[in-house]
This record gives sequence, C-alpha cells and structure tokens, in this order.
Amino acid sequence: MKEFRSQLKLYLTVHSYGQLVLTPFGYTKHVYPKNFKQLVSLLLFIRKETTE
Repeated sequence: MKEFRSQLKLYLTVHSYGQLVLTPFGYTKHVYPKNFKQLVSLLLFIRKETTE
C-alpha cells in the first residue's frame, strides 16, 4: 500500500458479513469532518453500485 500511496484515491475492503458501509466517525456524536456531506454522498454511491 505504501508503494501506491500517492496514487491511492480510495481503499475499500469487502467483508462477507453484513451490508454495511462504515466510516471512522462513529466514536462520538455530532463530530463530523468538514466534508461530511460529500463523504455521505460517496458512501451512498458506493452502496448503490455494489448492491445492484
């Protein structure tokens, strides 16, 4: 992974149990990154494309 670090846009791991898209922002309430709306849009797109 370190070799491709500068070229990496998305790192996606697929787990066979559950149909979840997880983010690292679940550890506390009401604390979100500035680009949270963009992140949610991207996650919804990924979910749509991987479940159809």
